[in-house]
Amino acid sequence: MNLFLAGTAEGELDGYFSGKIQEFKTPLFLLGSPFQKRIWEELQKIPRGETRSYAEIAKAIEDLCTTDPFH
Repeated sequence: MNLFLAGTAEGELDGYFSGKIQEFKTPLFLLGSPFQKRIWEELQKIPRGETRSYAEIAKAIEDLCTTDPFH
């Protein structure tokens, strides 16, 4: 693992949880299927400090399946 990126990510996490920053600039390399990546992108749209129920997330996933049945 790149120690510079690990240190940067640690600093960003500290800043996020202390309320100093709301956005991360450290690049992520997510391994997953295109469908999984779409779900993760949708989850990232939930604003800081807000919550979603499992039912709300499941509905969003169902909507993704409806619009793209060939995931």
